[in-house]
Amino acid sequence: MVVPNDVIDHLNGIDGVLRVIIMDSDFSEVIHREELNTKSATGMDVINRSYDEVMEKENKLALIVDNRVFDPKMKDYATVLMVNSKGDVVGRSLKPEEMDGYRTREDIVWVSKDFIVFTDSVFDGAERFIIPATHTTLLDSIPHCAGAIVAHPCTTSDMMIKSKAGFDLSKEASTIVIGFDND
Repeated sequence: MVVPNDVIDHLNGIDGVLRVIIMDSDFSEVIHREELNTKSATGMDVINRSYDEVMEKENKLALIVDNRVFDPKMKDYATVLMVNSKGDVVGRSLKPEEMDGYRTREDIVWVSKDFIVFTDSVFDGAERFIIPATHTTLLDSIPHCAGAIVAHPCTTSDMMIKSKAGFDLSKEASTIVIGFDND
């Protein structure tokens, strides 16, 4: 995997990107295994479909970022869905701009400040969390980048990536992983 310099330069130039790390196939696989074994605090499986799709891409980059990084396309996607064994959405996280539209609804229960469950849903004891794949616009201006996907890794993967990059774990920052193909 050879990531073109213009991609790295472009990402390093985005306000809020603190570090860009090229993820080789071995390290990408280590993180993928960690993602496959992720459970929620309540013991439910967490399926990170976004990372699954990143793994299918030719190039993988980890970005350590602060809250200034903003991709307008990401606001169109739920970050986390709760689904039952049939795949029906029974709960979901909300973006800040969505919350007001849910505050007066009577068919939901707020589980946390940004997560709701739908009271008319069928819960069957096999619920799991899904992190859907999200296309990112962060590489849209680079003509030879195709199908860019962004993944938000779990906490342990985030720490593993930061440690490998030599990033100070005490600093407030998060990790996103971008996968893309050469066009």
